[in-house]
Amino acid sequence: MLKNRIYNYFFKEVFKSFFIILFALSIIAWTARAVNFLDLIIENGYSVTSYFKFTLLYLPNIVTKFIPISFLISLLTSIIKFKRQNEFSILWTSGIRKIKIINLFLYISIIVLIFQLILSTFINPFYLDQSRKMLNKSELNSLNAVIKSNDFIDIFKNTTFFVGKVNENLEMENLLIRDESNVFNSLVKATENNSDVTILAKKGLFKDGKLILIDGLIQTKSSKDEIDNLNFSKTELFIDNFNSRTTPLPKVKEVSTINLFKCINQKENQDTENLIFNCNEQALKDNALENLSRRIGMPFYIPLITLILSFFVLSNVKNENNFIKKYFYFFICFIVLVAAEISVRFTGHSIINTYIYFLMPLILCPLVYLLLIFKLRKSI
Repeated sequence: MLKNRIYNYFFKEVFKSFFIILFALSIIAWTARAVNFLDLIIENGYSVTSYFKFTLLYLPNIVTKFIPISFLISLLTSIIKFKRQNEFSILWTSGIRKIKIINLFLYISIIVLIFQLILSTFINPFYLDQSRKMLNKSELNSLNAVIKSNDFIDIFKNTTFFVGKVNENLEMENLLIRDESNVFNSLVKATENNSDVTILAKKGLFKDGKLILIDGLIQTKSSKDEIDNLNFSKTELFIDNFNSRTTPLPKVKEVSTINLFKCINQKENQDTENLIFNCNEQALKDNALENLSRRIGMPFYIPLITLILSFFVLSNVKNENNFIKKYFYFFICFIVLVAAEISVRFTGHSIINTYIYFLMPLILCPLVYLLLIFKLRKSI
């Protein structure tokens, strides 16, 4: 009963420290990323609501990246705390074996491993994909936010704006709109295969989701190179008809893990109808393999750094004031994480690199654990 309380105490202390550090690092990184995303409002004209939804959907991805380093820092600080308060010494004198505490830390690391694995393989791709879809479906809040004097605006797909001047009343003067997506065909006569619509207007104003144009000309070019002109005194364009430049196809990091497996196992000229992105190109397959390695392989380095840091538990208390002795194992673990982050970038280059990346923690964990047992027996 007493041992269970002790184990629960260590369990709670390590996890409490872990979630506090993870929360702090994630919020700092998320805030910095959210500042970068301000271009969605300033440059692209999306609403504040869409901006906040988009940044929140990116939060799980940021949290996942900080899990290994957060756990490393939390475990180190917890061990230092237990040593300073002589809690380990009390445990050893009460008959609790050191290997039991090491096994407890290893058990905690496996829970963290599963937590990161769930986030990276299932939750992150889903939320990243949702963020892209949300931008595709979101309406622009206002063209006034992106229209500038003497500047070309190309935030819409196949549609370009040029405004000569924007006065203090937010009225646009000397507008030119070039449309190659047939959005404005309804403004002219129903000529078959009309394309390359050009609109000139002396004045324009964005109001209630509509672009009101005054005193202008609509020029269209047919497939037979015939030019049609239509003068107007006033017309209205609905912004909903414009297509955003946000790509409808997902990036590799936004694709589900199942589809990534299908991609790397896909043979040449195989039907890709069931896939939500085109992975016929070898570069995309390599990128898919790298993403899979990052999602599945990176969490397995957490037990490895836990076992390495467990040597600090066995270190002599008299050496605690020595800075090099105290943080020696921390730097080793940090180097392991950095090496894992660097090596994962090469997993897409060849299948051998991928095997090495996955086998390293699976081989080193048992070896380090055996070294721990050997050191324990030697110290008896």
